[in-house]
Amino acid sequence: MQSIVIKNEDDAWKLLEKILDSKEYDDYLEFQNWPNISINIKGERYSSTLPAGLLEKLSFIQRNLNSFYGETVYGGDARFLKKSDKHEIELVYTIVKGSTDIKADATGLLNKLGESMAKPSTQKITAITLCFISLAISGAFVLGTHMDNIKEIEIEKQKTLQRAIDALPQLKDTSSQLHGTFRKIISAASDADSIQLGDIKLGKHEINKIAEKDKNKYEKDVLESEFQVTSLRGYDNHYSVGITDLKQNRKLMAKLFKSRTKEGDLALLANSLTSEEVIELVVGVKVIDNNYAKAEVLEIKPNKKINKDT
Repeated sequence: MQSIVIKNEDDAWKLLEKILDSKEYDDYLEFQNWPNISINIKGERYSSTLPAGLLEKLSFIQRNLNSFYGETVYGGDARFLKKSDKHEIELVYTIVKGSTDIKADATGLLNKLGESMAKPSTQKITAITLCFISLAISGAFVLGTHMDNIKEIEIEKQKTLQRAIDALPQLKDTSSQLHGTFRKIISAASDADSIQLGDIKLGKHEINKIAEKDKNKYEKDVLESEFQVTSLRGYDNHYSVGITDLKQNRKLMAKLFKSRTKEGDLALLANSLTSEEVIELVVGVKVIDNNYAKAEVLEIKPNKKINKDT
């Protein structure tokens, strides 16, 4: 096993294509001076100042990455992270004096993730994951579909990303979360004259287009499917339930309001969580850009003997 150093976005794209084309891949990946979260905002309100709403949205990037790390390394969520993990993968933002030029080095996070996932038997999965997440963090593809002038090279990159998701379907949810977070960051600065995210520059028209879409355009859908419960946590008025749709192999977090629960519901959820038994749920979702934005458990169906391998 040799070590391959990724120094920029171009390296990551080329290596991702190579890995996807290979039957086997056993090299270890390292990241050097890239990826960075880089956001530059220009406008009247954005000279040496960061509005509170924008700061809040920036914090979502760390939440997304903590959840992904917890799921990938520990098979859980952000609550599974150790103190040492949180310290090593924490993003530290710097702001260039006299501007709203925001930067955070994410190489430590990627290298820590690579170390934690490194196993000869699954190195190809690790390499695809690292390339994909590094591109997502850098903003290399999460906004591409919103650009007015999409070049042929960008279309080819979208195809490469889809191949990665086809190989590892669990990447779709992380991609969706980061996509949504970057879109919320742009919406929080919708009065800016321009926003640059990595190498992608958005003018006022494109900013408004994204902000308007984020604000108004969503669809409602209902999933009636077989799920497995992956986490369960109680709050004052609701439960937060981590579930995996076994038909689509998609993970999502859903609210279950306590006012909706019937006798035996919690026992069914807890049984699925502890025994990995399949449970039938009816889940209402809000869909934005084919991604699940919000989810709510509407009904928990009586237990049946279901073979999840069929």
